[in-house]
Amino acid sequence: MRIGFDIAQTCGPKAGCGWVADCLAREFLRVSPQHQYIWYHHFDSWINPNTDGGPVFDARVATPFHGVSADDARAQWQTIRRTGQMPGRPDVVHAHSFNAPKIKGARLVFTAYDVSFWAHPEFTTDLNRLTCQRGVLDALAHADGFYFISEHARSEFDRMTGGWLQESRRPTLVHYLAPRHAAPSEGWRKGLDGPWLSVGSLEPRKNLDFLLDAYRIYAEKSRIVRPLRMVGGSGWMRESLLGRISRWPHRGSVFYAGYVPDSDLLDEYRAAFGLTFPSHYEGFGLPVLEAMQQHTPVICGRVASLPEVGGDAAIYADIVDPEKFAAAMLALEEDEATYRRRSAASVAQSSKFTWEGLVGALEAFYARLVSPEGSPQFPPPESGPPVKLAPTLPLPVPPLTTFSTSAMLPAKDSVLDIDRLMERIRSDVALRRTPPPPKVSPKPVPRYTLGTLLRFGLDGNAAPFLGSGWSHPEPEFRWTDGSMAEILLTFDRPMPDLVLSFSAIPMRVNETESQPVSLAWNGSLVGEWTVSDSKTQHTLIFATSSGDPSVARLTFRLPQAFSPLSQNMGTDTRKLGLAFREMVLRPAHELGFE
Repeated sequence: MRIGFDIAQTCGPKAGCGWVADCLAREFLRVSPQHQYIWYHHFDSWINPNTDGGPVFDARVATPFHGVSADDARAQWQTIRRTGQMPGRPDVVHAHSFNAPKIKGARLVFTAYDVSFWAHPEFTTDLNRLTCQRGVLDALAHADGFYFISEHARSEFDRMTGGWLQESRRPTLVHYLAPRHAAPSEGWRKGLDGPWLSVGSLEPRKNLDFLLDAYRIYAEKSRIVRPLRMVGGSGWMRESLLGRISRWPHRGSVFYAGYVPDSDLLDEYRAAFGLTFPSHYEGFGLPVLEAMQQHTPVICGRVASLPEVGGDAAIYADIVDPEKFAAAMLALEEDEATYRRRSAASVAQSSKFTWEGLVGALEAFYARLVSPEGSPQFPPPESGPPVKLAPTLPLPVPPLTTFSTSAMLPAKDSVLDIDRLMERIRSDVALRRTPPPPKVSPKPVPRYTLGTLLRFGLDGNAAPFLGSGWSHPEPEFRWTDGSMAEILLTFDRPMPDLVLSFSAIPMRVNETESQPVSLAWNGSLVGEWTVSDSKTQHTLIFATSSGDPSVARLTFRLPQAFSPLSQNMGTDTRKLGLAFREMVLRPAHELGFE
């Protein structure tokens, strides 16, 4: 077969979808070298600024988009959408990035990870929800088969679409993922002095505020008090969470390491005493499996797909009551014999999940969609049923089902009642969206002493002076978020002319771009310049005659700020302009300026 893989999300820092695409592409090459492969580094709407970060390929792989610029890729995909002809003449194309273009001459398989954006709209943003929703609706219209990473993912998908999969007779495959890393060598013995570990992006679905509550209770009662290490990308709706981490006032210690490379993540799993994973909802739960493979016991909730992954090896704890979750942490810590049993059971459970098994299952699934000669053989066209969005009700997880191909699928032009589905989705989301937070009184403007260096990173001192337009702190800097960012200062005396010095790096699509910036002091423009990678240190001299001389509102305007998601550079929805490191204000006369 000629197998096409969407690897668009592997070209930058990888989240779950990117890791699935990366691993499948590499494992198919290793396990089934007899096929011909086409890798698509740009796929439909997912266009990358460059294609350097994807998996390594060899002569067996055609890469029609490798090295193709973003502008050229967009032009080529416009042609593909118009003609339906995929480069490389594939027999089957497997889409991984929530994109499902209409194609001709090949069968399209769509990976459905989860439908959390419908099942729990309160855990995501409007932009993320609309992006995923568009991809699924396109898949309902264009995909010839659906691959689900757990039985829970398939059940939720069918529930949320009102049984559309069964009624449409669209072929489905359910098969589990496998760990990305190698298991420790035989005879390796895990130490017991490691920290607690949390792996996952900082987003509401991961329930990390609850984890901090549970860890505080654990630290108050533990005789050992292990630190908590949190690893994962920045996600969304995380500002208050990062604030709690950076100002941890309780016993114990919490450290946020951010996104880490794959090799470093393996070290984190091996060094950890246990993985704490109180997520509300998962399509699979890869950190649970990967921690168990490295002999690390897991504490998680008995929710969604996690019982399928954790089996009898995981420790299932309440993810609503932090006292009970903390009790599970304490119990594991206080009994070494139990710990060793859980560790051994974790290794045994993880061994059930292999890439060889998944590759073989997908290979057979592709073959059911494509004839041995490579020419699709399907029944005459017939109309499929309209989609009905089901109410959100609990559904028991049935045993794992490998194939559902009792009848082949209807033609791609089957009737799909998209308008009806969208109406039901909008109604469901509107009813279950969380209410807005209550209004709070504005915080007092803090006093600033001239010459004080403001540092914007996690351990910095800039937070009390920041107004609107700022994201959460990261280890060394803090991004602006939006087209404007404010700094609020008060002084104990009228201000002389000032010298502003700051260090910042711009958000840009390529290395040659820069960010235009203007600065207003109490509403009056005092300077304009550009910030680039080649010039990150900036100094501005200005008069302070505008407004109250003892109160200052510094407004940085960033008209070209943009979100990484809008440029297909990742899933980050923040509108980023500058990453500020340091800033200081000094009197001009003290520096020799008149």
